[in-house]
Amino acid sequence: MASYYFRNRGIVVMTSRHRDGDYIAEVIQRLGYEAARGSSSRGSLGATREALAALRSGKDVGFAIDGPRGPRYVAKRGPTYIAWKSGHPILPFNVSVKRKWKLKSWDHFQIPMPFSLVQVEIGEPIYIDADFPKERLTEYDRRVQKALDELRAGEALDK
Repeated sequence: MASYYFRNRGIVVMTSRHRDGDYIAEVIQRLGYEAARGSSSRGSLGATREALAALRSGKDVGFAIDGPRGPRYVAKRGPTYIAWKSGHPILPFNVSVKRKWKLKSWDHFQIPMPFSLVQVEIGEPIYIDADFPKERLTEYDRRVQKALDELRAGEALDK
């Protein structure tokens, strides 16, 4: 649902270099996104360079925060690092769906049922000062995780 909600904004999305990333890249490009190929497990340096270049050119960058392999809902370091290097904020968000099918995949991928209610909640931007010490970025990793957990805990449509 996030892919549909944020469509046609020219956002650059990190997608895996694995075969499943090929399918994801094709779908998101049809929705008006660009793809930076690489993930936390493969090709991260190249994808990070692409993301930083996209931000410098005025584009936004999007991530599946828990990466290509999970664990589910656990944020990876990539967004924190890119926010620190670029000066751009992290904008945490959560999408919840009232009626959905859940796949039996590691991430419990959700497919909304027709005419189901969808709620998008966007948290406060998280800025990281460029002078902040790199060795302490885990403090921001925890802050990002907390923001995402709070958004997910407030999923009004699941209650």
